[in-house]
Amino acid sequence: MAQASRKTVKAKKNVNKTKASSKSSEKGSENTNITNTNPLPITNGTTKNSTVTKNGTVTKNSTVIKNSTVTKTSSTTASVKNGVQMKLINSTTNKTNSTTKNGNQKTTTTKKKKNDFDKSTNHLITDYYKVTRRKTTKTLKEEQDQAITYFIKNDIDDIESLKIQEFDDKGRGIVTTKKFIKGSFICEYRGDLIDLQKAKTREKLYESQQLGCYMYYFTWSNKQWCIDATADTGRLGRLINHSRKKPNLKTKLFILNDVPHLIFIALDDIDEDTELLYDYGETNRCAIEAHPWIKNT
Repeated sequence: MAQASRKTVKAKKNVNKTKASSKSSEKGSENTNITNTNPLPITNGTTKNSTVTKNGTVTKNSTVIKNSTVTKTSSTTASVKNGVQMKLINSTTNKTNSTTKNGNQKTTTTKKKKNDFDKSTNHLITDYYKVTRRKTTKTLKEEQDQAITYFIKNDIDDIESLKIQEFDDKGRGIVTTKKFIKGSFICEYRGDLIDLQKAKTREKLYESQQLGCYMYYFTWSNKQWCIDATADTGRLGRLINHSRKKPNLKTKLFILNDVPHLIFIALDDIDEDTELLYDYGETNRCAIEAHPWIKNT
């Protein structure tokens, strides 16, 4: 009986040892990983597939979203207090700040755009230089027409841009006092506008009186006309000399109030202190033979 009793006690001790071992196993398991399949509560955000341990380590596929996706599959470490995640992910594309007060998480996330820049340290070139828009061809033509109209109506020349100069081999001529760009209005060939018949009569009269002839013939409205600038009125256009080889001007008709006016336009850019020249357009063989300079200049 005594031996049987000892065996029973030993069995009880084994039972107690088994219970103690079970408790020890349970206690030890508290220090092992506890898998929480429920997402952590985050203010204004969501979590996906978070694994949490008791020591507060978050690992494996933790993604935090607020208004936009912050990262793709980031591995982070966050401390946990009272079941609330304290730290959020800092993405390379998003700037995230978080604070916790009374166990509640407060998150501010700003998504930085590709073309965004700090205006306090970065400046546009227009901050330093005034932007001027190039005028359209239509606007330039309107402005030039206004200038031509002004000079024609007031019967004047731009004497600030042109001057009379004497040349040893050909007498008076017109020289620029400023630079003109291609297509610029220079001055008007001003004189009496007469028809062809009257022009021929005057031309014979000038020849008989051995006067110089300053007559320009042209066609307008299917009719031949002439501007007679023989009389010296002080206008500059009549003094522009001829050049068949190197002209820098051309003539053009400008109609104002249904009346044709003959004007000079720059063929190319003309520098300051340059003589103005245009081709008289003389085709009469006798005239060319009598005045060789028409062909040679």
